[in-house]
Amino acid sequence: MDNIFKKIEEGPKGTAFKGMCEIAHAFMKAEIANAEDEVKKYLDKAPNFNDEGKFVGVEEVIKNGFNWYMIEFLYGRGGIHYLIKNNQFLDFGDDDLMVGANLRYRRLKDNGWNEKDAMKECMSDIKYANDVILKACDEDADGMGKKGYEIYNKGNHAIYYFITGKPNEEYSLKSIVKEFK
Repeated sequence: MDNIFKKIEEGPKGTAFKGMCEIAHAFMKAEIANAEDEVKKYLDKAPNFNDEGKFVGVEEVIKNGFNWYMIEFLYGRGGIHYLIKNNQFLDFGDDDLMVGANLRYRRLKDNGWNEKDAMKECMSDIKYANDVILKACDEDADGMGKKGYEIYNKGNHAIYYFITGKPNEEYSLKSIVKEFK
C-alpha cells in the first residue's frame, strides 16, 4: 500500500498538512505519556478495552461503555478540529480525516508497527471510528453523545494549551481518564 500521506505532503497543502500532523502527534504522545498511570488503572478495570468486535451497534457501545480506543479517538479528534480550524490552508472534510488517519498511523509506528501494516490499519481504524463511534454518539446525543462531546471539547482546548506551552490539567487526557473510574 502506498503511503498516501507522502502524496498529500508533496501537494499544494503539503507543508500545512505535515505541520498539523506533527503537532497532533506530539500533542497526543505527550498527553498519553502524562496519563499513563491513570490509563493503566483504567485498563485494569476493563481488560477487553480494545475488543472492537463488541461494538457493532449503538446498543452494544452503550451497554459496554466508553473504552480507551473511543476516549483516545474523541480526544485526538478534538485536537485535530482545533488545528484545522486555525489553519488557513486546510479544510474540514478530507483534510481533518487525513490528519486523523495520519495521527493513528504515527501512533501505530510508535508502537512498533511496520509502515505497510500501519498504513493499512490506520485507514481502517479511521473508518471504524467515524462510522461506529461518531454514529453511536449521534444516536445517543443525551448520554454517550454528551460524554463524547465533553471528551472532544477537552481535546480541542488542551491542544491550545499544549501549543502555548502552558498545559492545563482541567483539559488533560489524564483528568478525563480519572473521571471514568
